[in-house]
Amino acid sequence: MSFTDLPAHQLLERFAANDPTPGGGSASAFAGSLAAALARMVAGLTVGKKGYEEASQEAAKLGQQAEGLQGKLARAVAEDAASFEAVMTAMALPKATDEEKEARKLAMQAGLKGATLAPMGVAQACLDTARLAHRLLGIGNKNACTDAAVAVLLACAGAEGALLNAAINLGSIKDEAWVEEQREQCDALWEALDAMRSDLWPQVRAHGLDIAR
Repeated sequence: MSFTDLPAHQLLERFAANDPTPGGGSASAFAGSLAAALARMVAGLTVGKKGYEEASQEAAKLGQQAEGLQGKLARAVAEDAASFEAVMTAMALPKATDEEKEARKLAMQAGLKGATLAPMGVAQACLDTARLAHRLLGIGNKNACTDAAVAVLLACAGAEGALLNAAINLGSIKDEAWVEEQREQCDALWEALDAMRSDLWPQVRAHGLDIAR
């Protein structure tokens, strides 16, 4: 059974358990999937509704994209956990001989790369979710404006959490060229997320919400 197939209280207990997985990376993916689900809701409350005729076609398309992202991020909850478990499996390999030490080192480096790429994929999917939720905040049903805003915030939090998990793994990877390439991608994602958060608050205030942001 997938983590996301569990009842909510059981899923929370899995996160609370004294096990390293599921951890922050899986939680980040789950936050992104929640954001995508909220974006779908806003799209559904817009399509075909009176006063939103001009936005309906675009909202329907955004809703379909959100559905795909929701599924992708829901699957990533387990995939992130599996990627870290591969690192732990490598750490447990024998290291009595030089050959065993070398095999263990190679397995750990491969595992760390996988455990870096998994959250980076989550971060990109969360950013994509934030972008479409932000667009729905602009064109969607005004009665659901705070739902769209929450979707943006959850998606940004998911992306930021995922990037933190990528960063901690990058510090242990010896392939300097590969690390530099991934750091450049992470930097671009951080920059995009900062811009998304900055753009959110003017949009929220434009809906008449009096907030101290």
